Amino acid sequence: DTSRSISRIGELFEEMKTSCKHVNALSYIRVCHALARSSHPDSVDQANSVLEEMIYLYEQNDETMKPTPLVYSAVIAAYGRTGKVAKAAALFEYMAQLAENKGDPDLRPSKVSYQALIWAHARAGNAREVELLLPQMMTSLHDEDVDDKLIEDIVA
Repeated sequence: DTSRSISRIGELFEEMKTSCKHVNALSYIRVCHALARSSHPDSVDQANSVLEEMIYLYEQNDETMKPTPLVYSAVIAAYGRTGKVAKAAALFEYMAQLAENKGDPDLRPSKVSYQALIWAHARAGNAREVELLLPQMMTSLHDEDVDDKLIEDIVA
């Protein structure tokens, strides 16, 4: 049963954090991705909790816990898949703000982050938001990050 599996992932991760010395960013990222990919309705909020813990540790100056744009994107996409577009957008904005506050371009939303948010809005029928995000994506990403195929995929 999916509910039990999601619960078990959380239990094992908590066990791992208390008993292992080598819980690192990759551990958090893998758990977050597993939860974000689940079809269980509660899994996306659990994935976000794992990401929030990772962010908290990073903000406490643990540079080894730096979240990647891909882990943010996984949670953004999961929120989109479950119809929680406002939460997807809020996480995207938080990611952009953290990158700005830390002065770290590696934290800024990536092509995949934009695709996840655009997809979430498109799935929810928010055409106006998609129209606003496309030029924002074009200007905020480096030219080499945006190609015609990407734009075709998004607007198709």
